[in-house]
Amino acid sequence: MQQQERKTLPTQQILEYFLQENSDTERQILGSRNLITTDHSLYEALGSIYESDGFNWRKIVKFLEAVKVVSFENVTQRKKPILTQKRVEELRKNLHKEA
Repeated sequence: MQQQERKTLPTQQILEYFLQENSDTERQILGSRNLITTDHSLYEALGSIYESDGFNWRKIVKFLEAVKVVSFENVTQRKKPILTQKRVEELRKNLHKEA
């Protein structure tokens, strides 16, 4: 049996899934089992959510059902960078451009 290649989800798409309803990314995540991301991308997305966003925490469960999460350190052989406020602002700014 031939295994399909996995598509990598970057932080930006994960954050979009968590904060936007009925997005293309949400349909992609819920409709696929061939997605992969790193624990660092998930960490950055979750760390970029504000209390005022009205985030539905159950989306994490659906995300973990559909997406394989692998170790950033194992994949890159580097330590995970710390999430800074500048990075959060960059991710959120880009999110709003696409919304």
